[in-house]
Amino acid sequence: MFACEPFAVQYPDRCRSVEGKLIEDAVEELSAAATSGSWSGTAGEPMPRDLETREAARRVLAGLSRLSPACALYAEVLKDAERRIARSIEEGKRLDEED
Repeated sequence: MFACEPFAVQYPDRCRSVEGKLIEDAVEELSAAATSGSWSGTAGEPMPRDLETREAARRVLAGLSRLSPACALYAEVLKDAERRIARSIEEGKRLDEED
């Protein structure tokens, strides 16, 4: 999604010009594509992919108008990355307590 950022930003805008409901569908589908897949890293530590996604989403959001339909997309991706980072940190704390 970040590799093809112009598309990910423009696509929801194009959907808005056709039909409002398409924005929701576009955001949902692009978000699912951006937040699915496999992760690898050290157990109990945030995954590098999540850290990169969080920073990239923040960067894109900083440059978007809040009125842009893509804002919802990148906010959802950011929220997912932050949720995964928090979960990894909690898992790390549990692992430390077990030792």
